[in-house]
Amino acid sequence: AALASAATAATGDWAHICKLFDSQFDNYDQLEDLKCGAQWGGCVNETHIPMHSIFSRVDNRANLTGVLQGDGCVLYVQQFSDQQPTNVYRQKLYVIRPDLSMDILGFVNTTAVLGAWRHPELLDGIAAPAVYNIKGCGLHWRWDAAANMFKGQT
Repeated sequence: AALASAATAATGDWAHICKLFDSQFDNYDQLEDLKCGAQWGGCVNETHIPMHSIFSRVDNRANLTGVLQGDGCVLYVQQFSDQQPTNVYRQKLYVIRPDLSMDILGFVNTTAVLGAWRHPELLDGIAAPAVYNIKGCGLHWRWDAAANMFKGQT
């Protein structure tokens, strides 16, 4: 449904992409389709595990000029597995710019920023060397009018 609303977005609409990402996502429906839910005994012989992803816009709630200056947005990403919020396996910053490019930044000290989606002040003033660009993981988004969606490419 969220991607369907992208039909109203024009090429270069970074604000719309930021809005689409600023949410929480999981793969629980996918696991149900794979008969991987608790009622089937869990993920037996299945490589997929329950995952939950939190994408929270933080540039409007903390000083992040060390990672983005000017227009665009920064999303703090925290992901956990097995439906246990303490099983955090990924923390990143996604930096989306007006040209629809997106860099993914890692943290040198993930413990220091754990929970920044609730407490964005943990990110206040963060910059290199506390964060680093993960080479080869950046994306460039473009609007595909024929497909009625944004598409990303590394």
